[in-house]
Amino acid sequence: MSAGRVSKITDNSQSYLSGDLKNITIHTLRHLAKINKFSASMCERKLSAAGHKISFLKPDLLAEIPTKFDVTYKSFDRYLKEDAMPEQDSIYNAIYLWLNHEYPTEFKKQTIAFFTQSTSHSIFSLIELFGEGKEINVEFIQKLSGCYQLYRPSHLDPDRDVSIAKLIIGENAIEKDGNMCSCSYFSKFIENHEPEETIATGHFVSDGSSGAALLKTKHKKPMLFMIDKFAYSTSSSVLKGFGGIIMAGVTSDISAWPFWAVHTKDTNFEPSTISYESTNIKNEDVLSRLQRGSIRWEPKNFIGWPHKKP
Repeated sequence: MSAGRVSKITDNSQSYLSGDLKNITIHTLRHLAKINKFSASMCERKLSAAGHKISFLKPDLLAEIPTKFDVTYKSFDRYLKEDAMPEQDSIYNAIYLWLNHEYPTEFKKQTIAFFTQSTSHSIFSLIELFGEGKEINVEFIQKLSGCYQLYRPSHLDPDRDVSIAKLIIGENAIEKDGNMCSCSYFSKFIENHEPEETIATGHFVSDGSSGAALLKTKHKKPMLFMIDKFAYSTSSSVLKGFGGIIMAGVTSDISAWPFWAVHTKDTNFEPSTISYESTNIKNEDVLSRLQRGSIRWEPKNFIGWPHKKP
């Protein structure tokens, strides 16, 4: 599930947002109201105006989602208070769509902050992956801090396309116990003719020769990064990049993908998906890693499928 997308309705459910997403939605509303001095009546007008825009731009989406854009200022007056929450899912859905449409950057920031805090407990399991006798190399972790272009096969068309994601290590300060730092992963792609994105946040640890990161998407789907190689500049000890595998869908339908992350000073680059044919990747580490195999689900007509004989 990508960020900013609401799951489809089922016959027996009217809820589109998880409990975490509901909390993030209302927290973002209160944050925006505070910094922009939105009154309850102003929120009412802005929600109504956003409803007209979204209804025009995405009528099919609203046909599937029970949404109530006509929320009164009295209701907003309650929601802007710390102890009040909407009583109906249709109101949550409306506020969620409004904030994602009008304030996507701020909503993303609040989402990252929420899940960076909520996943910190999982880092202790990562430390155990290195085995007995290994120690966390704090100085090395601090050297890793920065922005990376992460190359991996596209999960939608891995034989033709390459995903260039953004990986940020050390976006926030080293944790108080000194053995880990935060990291964030962003990717963009087109699925079913619609632009989608994945946002995952978590923590990174390393012993200096290998590394691991456990991240979670906003829907609490885990991504496990295992790093087995670091590359340095020939003229210095500056880290150029690192490679390993990504395991996605760790709780179900697991897939594993090779990746290589290249350090970049361009922190404003946008994640993208490109075809192998349309690009000329010259980085030998990237090429070598992308040529490795992956573990993924294939359609039933692939060569290894055990077809039944008539």
